Amino acid sequence: MIELALLTAFCATSPASQDPPAPDLPAAILGLASRDRKAQEAAIDALGRLRDGRAIPALTALRLGLLYTLPVEGGSPRVVIVTSEKERKEFRSDGSEWVPVTDAVTGAPLEGLRDVASLSRVVATNSLKLKIAPVLSRLSLASPDVEARRLAALRMGTDANPESMPFLEEALKVEGERRVRRALEEAIDLIRLADADAATRRGAAERLGERGGMDVLGPIRARLEAGIEPDAAVQAALQGAVRRLEERQSYAQTASTVFEVLSLSSILMIVALGLAITFGVMGVINMAHGEMLMLGAYATYVVQNVFARSFPGAYGAYFVLALPVSFAVAGGLGLVVERLLLRHLYGRPLESMLATWGVSLILQQAVRTIFGAANVDIRSPGWLSGGFEPASGFVLGYNRLFILVFSLACLLGLYLLLWRSPFGLRIRAVMQNRSMAACLGVATPRVDALTFALGAGVAGMAGCAMSQLGTVGPGLGQTYIVDAFMVVVLGGVGKLAGTLVAAFGMGGVNKILETIIGGSLPKWGPILSKVAVLVLLILFLQKKPSGLFAVRGRHADA
Repeated sequence: MIELALLTAFCATSPASQDPPAPDLPAAILGLASRDRKAQEAAIDALGRLRDGRAIPALTALRLGLLYTLPVEGGSPRVVIVTSEKERKEFRSDGSEWVPVTDAVTGAPLEGLRDVASLSRVVATNSLKLKIAPVLSRLSLASPDVEARRLAALRMGTDANPESMPFLEEALKVEGERRVRRALEEAIDLIRLADADAATRRGAAERLGERGGMDVLGPIRARLEAGIEPDAAVQAALQGAVRRLEERQSYAQTASTVFEVLSLSSILMIVALGLAITFGVMGVINMAHGEMLMLGAYATYVVQNVFARSFPGAYGAYFVLALPVSFAVAGGLGLVVERLLLRHLYGRPLESMLATWGVSLILQQAVRTIFGAANVDIRSPGWLSGGFEPASGFVLGYNRLFILVFSLACLLGLYLLLWRSPFGLRIRAVMQNRSMAACLGVATPRVDALTFALGAGVAGMAGCAMSQLGTVGPGLGQTYIVDAFMVVVLGGVGKLAGTLVAAFGMGGVNKILETIIGGSLPKWGPILSKVAVLVLLILFLQKKPSGLFAVRGRHADA
């Protein structure tokens, strides 16, 4: 909910950076907590006239049922907001609930927690909530949050209340953000669609068709379907606007699908890169590869918590440190597994597969014991949050763009390492002819250990990057391990170029099939598309068992 996000953002703001509230603001906010409905309505009107953005949290809290009063000895009660920080809420042994609260006037968080039983909730009737809505929208036009201003303008345009026109026009004069300016212009034109002058209505319809976004398509359609437009020329302009908007919507959906294909493919590739080394180069069927991915994600979670507790001012930089830490954690564990277990099982694929499967079960249970069975939330740093909108309805998320660039960077780095470095030369020598490499002085056991550690480390970094897409749980690795094996096998065991082509090919085919199947079977689209991709892969490997790019591996040694 946008209002709840805005309230949380306000409560997280340091009060030291704000100017002192105007003298009338505390009195009006205190009026919100009155038991007299007329006094509450008068307070809402007063806050609307003040047009002070610092009234937004109190009004939002009243509408969401989060506004309370705290008794003060020898004085008027203090109006406070119960913030939505669930991680700080406490349930004590006596059954009491203790919550963090924020002063509704200054925005300063009160020290410690407060017992909910000691607070008195301020009740707002439905009619009062309806009265709050337009005032909240007008005040949100002055919010420091860009998205809040944009959404406030859209709400006012959808409501089409002529009383909002002066507020929108005044906000447009001082607004510098392009997206918000466009939303303000759209809102003004939506209100003008109800103007008494037909020429004004026609001009508004034409402008909405020329430069309007997808948000205005619904209100225009609703006006046409309602049949309330008496002028034929205006009605034709509205129909033309709908056609142009639908064309742009189709282009935006196509672009979004292409971006989703690239995003899905980059995820498959970044997961498969580490497996391409351990399975493709070394010939080891590592069933614990997904758990290396999981460990990288949990290492990111630990680094995030350390920064949140010890370096809150530098929280946005935690991800920069989390990448090498996740590589070190997963790579270090991979080195231990190779030294203690896998070095005794080379040339015995069934035993190595069962052994690494056992390792995967041990790692999953260890994570459940340490972090719990529930998923943990990893918050993206500010520079990976949100996205930019090159066209209306087409948003490029920063986190998915980062994963796309990061996966290509990892591919380039592995190529340079394997084909342009002495260490890579030793890896390829051991892969192609272990006995000859050993005769030439290559320490094959050391190369084995470092190669497996490298593959595990890459999987750890993949887990770090993928943690920005959602929650992380003990079963994270199992979600991607099958797809990763399919990518490596389809591309050609040991071929990085094959991994790239197979990942983007599988991602594209999967998305296309999901779109086609989902059109007629929405609930079964994702499942059936995966089944169809697996069937196509089996049929392809029947014709070309070596994959897209044939390779010689250790398993082919004489």
